[in-house]
Amino acid sequence: MSVNNTISIIQYNINRYICPILLIFGIIGCLLNILLFSRKQFRTISCCTYFLSASIPMMVLVFIGYVPYSYAAYHPNPQNKNPLFCKLRGYMGQSFQLMYRWIMTIACIDRYMVSSTNLYLRKFSNPRIAYSIVIKIIILSIILPLHNLIFLNVGIGWCLYSKASYAFYHSLFTFILIGFLPIMIMIICTFLIHDNLRLKRIRRRDYYHYQDDHLTSRLLSTRDNQVLLMLFIQVIFYIISTIPWMIVLLYAPYAYNIKNKSIDRLMIEIFIGYLTELNVYLYPTLSFYIYTLTSKTFRRELFTIIYTLLTRRNHSQNEFTSSMMNIRIERGNRLLQLDNIHNFPSTEIDEGKEHIAQYTHLCRFSELCRNKKIEPHLIYFPHKVPECPQLEESLHRAEFLHSNLPKYLVPCIYQQDCRMKNKVGHRIKYSHGEDIPLSLLI
Repeated sequence: MSVNNTISIIQYNINRYICPILLIFGIIGCLLNILLFSRKQFRTISCCTYFLSASIPMMVLVFIGYVPYSYAAYHPNPQNKNPLFCKLRGYMGQSFQLMYRWIMTIACIDRYMVSSTNLYLRKFSNPRIAYSIVIKIIILSIILPLHNLIFLNVGIGWCLYSKASYAFYHSLFTFILIGFLPIMIMIICTFLIHDNLRLKRIRRRDYYHYQDDHLTSRLLSTRDNQVLLMLFIQVIFYIISTIPWMIVLLYAPYAYNIKNKSIDRLMIEIFIGYLTELNVYLYPTLSFYIYTLTSKTFRRELFTIIYTLLTRRNHSQNEFTSSMMNIRIERGNRLLQLDNIHNFPSTEIDEGKEHIAQYTHLCRFSELCRNKKIEPHLIYFPHKVPECPQLEESLHRAEFLHSNLPKYLVPCIYQQDCRMKNKVGHRIKYSHGEDIPLSLLI
């Protein structure tokens, strides 16, 4: 069997069996990314804003990448027959690659800023700035690849650039903006984030060693290691899926000028380009599964969504509310084991609802709880005082919650030299280094 026939059979089987599977996994993964990163708790995190924004072009790229090849298993590939389809697929493929790759690159920069000890840098890590950057990336990604609509065309049965100079420009453009620069920025950010986390660990170790709180230090260090591991795996997988394609891009202008190629060599070059293109689509296809494997928070949110969907499907809304009530009641019963320190009854519970109706259990959300009216919830009785006489005392403010007032006083920059420390309105807001009796701290 000739090389040409062997390559054709392998490519046919890949198009028929592997591409549809990757298409299904990619679409489902991108949809779950969008569903998870659009949840309320992630909307205030700038890094999740970038991940959400990148998931949309990744899903489009998975579709326009795998669908033509899956179609080509049963029909002639429209990319090599229709000039308009050739131009549009080349343009859209490069445009959406620019979008998601640079959004992910900026996400790495954002994580560096979050981990920085520089307050000025951390200010840039907020969702409002993230949305404005995403909009600018989208606009540039629409404009920059317009050359594909002009120079791409169908020739000798393939979708190619009409001249060698156009192919060289495209290879250089793609290599720098889609391949080299994003990878280098990601690698640099990874090392910078590692340094920032190392400095934080040193400071945290010294602080908690002084406070004799080694458990908190270990927990925070574990969280930092998880963040670094997640970033490291993402960058490594991104590089693996991009490097072979970059090599082909560098080789393409050189190969374009070679005359009198044999059929076997031409088919091998086309097949290698085909494989590296499929390899490029692996990152958007498997991004969801990478996040799931490397992030404990991501897995927890995924299980929460699955549980909610299954519960809504199998029960009516009233049954769902009742089950959640029972779960909270069971939680309240388990918490009763700790009630001795608060002088609350700590007996064995047989009837949870009757027990909650008879005894008082403090809700951790106190009067801010949203479930007080829809279920027999853990009850909190606020200490109602018409006019509290201790609003100026720092320890009292930290111990009790007062309406429309923060729990902590802000240290006044003038301390004992402040000229306004005798004014009640000022003392309610600021502290001036008052002495706290030792008996209150024991």
